[in-house]
Amino acid sequence: MTESWRELRARNAINSTEAEGVVLSEETKQIIFAISLGEIDADTVVDEYLAALRSNE
Repeated sequence: MTESWRELRARNAINSTEAEGVVLSEETKQIIFAISLGEIDADTVVDEYLAALRSNE
């Protein structure tokens, strides 16, 4: 089975980021794929992340 262009875009983003020495967790990789495939909205992810940061202050 071949990857869709969305899956390829996600994989390329992950690979290029890791090639720069950044270690991505499996959860982060799953989020990148979910956003790329349109399964979740990027704005929602950012809102939830910022809310979590605020709650830890």
